[in-house]
Formats: sequence, structure tokens, C-alpha cells
Amino acid sequence: MKLPSKNQIGDEVFFTVSDENVGAKVIAVHFTINKVRYDLELKTKDDSVTRIYNVDSCYVNAVLS
Repeated sequence: MKLPSKNQIGDEVFFTVSDENVGAKVIAVHFTINKVRYDLELKTKDDSVTRIYNVDSCYVNAVLS
């Protein structure tokens, strides 16, 4: 089932912070009245994995192939 959001669960995306793009994977999508928010899984510099939750969609961009 396709969600009514730009990015879907499992998509590889960029999380943009301080003009830097960090590779991430969408693990959940949340909807409010006027917003889409994502939960993301990111790899850190030491190759461990961390998660961030409720990221506003304006900070999440699709990875272009």
C-alpha cells in the first residue's frame, strides 16, 4: 500500500541539517492535519545505527538515482 507522502517506509533519503545531507532510511511515516513527519534510521561515522523521530518533512529529501 502506498502512503500519501513523498517518501515511503524503507526509502533511502537524505536528512538535511546545517546544509549537510546525511544518508538515512525511512522507518515510519506520521501524519498530522497539515504536516508529514518521518522517523529515520541513520548510520553514524563509526558505522553504528541511531534513530531520530518526528522529523519534519522539510528536512527529508529523496535520494535521486
